[in-house]
Amino acid sequence: MLGLGPIVEGYSLIGTVAHVPSMLDLSEGDVDKLMAFTDRVREVLARQYGEVIITEHGRVPPCVDRDRDGKQAHCFHAHRLVFPIAADLTDELEQYCPEVLEYANFKECWRSFSWGGEYLYYERPDGGCVAGMAPMRTVRQFFRYRLAEKLGQPELADWKAFPRLKTVEAARSCLLPGKE
Repeated sequence: MLGLGPIVEGYSLIGTVAHVPSMLDLSEGDVDKLMAFTDRVREVLARQYGEVIITEHGRVPPCVDRDRDGKQAHCFHAHRLVFPIAADLTDELEQYCPEVLEYANFKECWRSFSWGGEYLYYERPDGGCVAGMAPMRTVRQFFRYRLAEKLGQPELADWKAFPRLKTVEAARSCLLPGKE
């Protein structure tokens, strides 16, 4: 779905229906479905906007801990942020995470990434990806903040303050069936 507060037009989210702490916690069959669906979303967005990157802030503590203070007493659904933009966030990940591992694709990451805690995941336009072990409770919206800063518009990281509904509507009009 198109997301509120797009930093760039076409910003979208891919989420699970099931309550799963992260995409790395999916079953193998669901990983295959996720990869196929992600490829389709990437193709649709790339036709309109060019290169597409994907991020995930996985195993966010409120989902794993079920928010013990009761302010958000539900488990979030795992989700990916999809940005139609040519931007490399590898350096941002390497500056924050003590160890960042490189993978050919998400399935390889799913098979090999053994860290059981909070992590950050970045997927390049070619499907290659990196995952890093988050050293502590990471600020929410980590990738939104880093991308907004990289684009020189740090205020856009706050989707509540800048919902940018006209930009969402522009993407919706551009991506409606029959327009691709």
